[in-house]
Amino acid sequence: MSKSIYSLVLTDEVISLVDRMAYKNGVSRSSMIDSILAKELSYETPEMRIRRIISEMESSLSDGIFFPLQSAGSVYSMRSAIDYKYNPSLRYSIELNREIEFDGGIGTLTVWLRSRSEELLMKLVGFFKIWEEAERRYNPDVRYFIDDDKKITRKMRLKSIPAVGLEKADIGKAISNYVNHLNSAVSAYFSASDTESRVISVSEICKKLYDNNNLIV
Repeated sequence: MSKSIYSLVLTDEVISLVDRMAYKNGVSRSSMIDSILAKELSYETPEMRIRRIISEMESSLSDGIFFPLQSAGSVYSMRSAIDYKYNPSLRYSIELNREIEFDGGIGTLTVWLRSRSEELLMKLVGFFKIWEEAERRYNPDVRYFIDDDKKITRKMRLKSIPAVGLEKADIGKAISNYVNHLNSAVSAYFSASDTESRVISVSEICKKLYDNNNLIV
């Protein structure tokens, strides 16, 4: 969906109110005006679609996952605490695409620990190796990418292509369902006392995820 530059003559007082609304919603003046006009014309912009997905996602998150650290545009960030030394903070970042891609891609999920402990960071990498192996039993194409800072990224795709009849609420719930199970698996992994227990716990939670009509692959 393309955008163009237009010249408009608007009342200063109106623009002042628009700017206040834009600041409150964390968007630019142009995006706010675009949203207001679209709403008045009963048209849904990609930004409005993303906000609806994020709103549903937020309402479906588990209690252990705290409200967003930031939510701006297409990026939504949240955190949870790991029951480990000093209760390190686990961060999740969801970046949604403006449009669903041809292969069902809806965005990316990034996970990282706010810690400088190399031991702790390597434990998180160890978790994702087990989690990825468990996921591939149900979804052979899943891939996690780890950068030099130990940030783990995964592309999110919808199982059904095209997504006919799939509402924004369904997508939001599907994302939160995935994050909820992933967060539970991380907690189980760090709580387990040995490797075998970690593998069993993580695998069981992954199975529950895919048994629970998981829409994200």
